[in-house]
Amino acid sequence: MALILEMILPDRRIEITGLLAVVFQSDDGELGVLGGHAPLICELRAGTLSALQGPHRRQRFVTGSGLARIDKDRISLLLMDLIGEDQIDEVAAQRQVQRARAEAALHPADDEEQQEQVRFAEAQLALVRNGGI
Repeated sequence: MALILEMILPDRRIEITGLLAVVFQSDDGELGVLGGHAPLICELRAGTLSALQGPHRRQRFVTGSGLARIDKDRISLLLMDLIGEDQIDEVAAQRQVQRARAEAALHPADDEEQQEQVRFAEAQLALVRNGGI
């Protein structure tokens, strides 16, 4: 059964239909979803997301933290940050990694939020350099 992926951000909503599988980073590790999945709500961690449309067709994104709701054939993600693979600039991603790491070192009290920013930046760089983490 085909999946529907709905990504809801503060400024836009993206829906992708006809998917075979979706793989993303949850707080407990990588999570793969196929059609007919049992209902589930979980936290998302910054990282890569792959939406598989066919054996050789997929769309890839880097997501920030958020929430996921899975219900049989629909995946709804509430996200603060999302960037498509084709929108990532390697040089800009490298600078973002350096800035995020420097900020994390300067503000250890805000550790979890800073670490999410580092993961978001590193995931962009990993995706553009070698196809993901």
